Amino acid sequence: MRGYSLVEVLVAMSLVVVGVAGLAQLVALTAYANLQATHTTIAAVLAQQKMEELLPAAAGELAPSPAGALGRNVEGCADFLDLAGQRLGGGPAPPAGTAYVRRWSIDPLTSASSRSWILQVVVTDLRGGGVARLVAARTDKVF
Repeated sequence: MRGYSLVEVLVAMSLVVVGVAGLAQLVALTAYANLQATHTTIAAVLAQQKMEELLPAAAGELAPSPAGALGRNVEGCADFLDLAGQRLGGGPAPPAGTAYVRRWSIDPLTSASSRSWILQVVVTDLRGGGVARLVAARTDKVF
């Protein structure tokens, strides 16, 4: 009965090690992509929640946002949320435990027959996970 030589065993083991190392990188990359997708999905849900608060507001409840409200923390146009999506407060600076910053803007578009609004919500994951942006239009007809 003939066995394998040491060289054959070393070559075979080298091939297995290279294959396993490639798979290990793939598993790590997949885990990272899954984590990023989770963060982006949570940001999208938080953006949708805010949009659902803004859309049904009565016409008199909507007030235009200050310029640049989506790019910086403006009182009344930004809030901070923890990992569970619980609101921690608003203001210019995020409190301890903030995982997400949610900003929104309300921009009026006026015409003779209706009053329209462009609503935008941006949620940023401070852990570097992702950003979600929603834009909606709303019209309050004037009769």
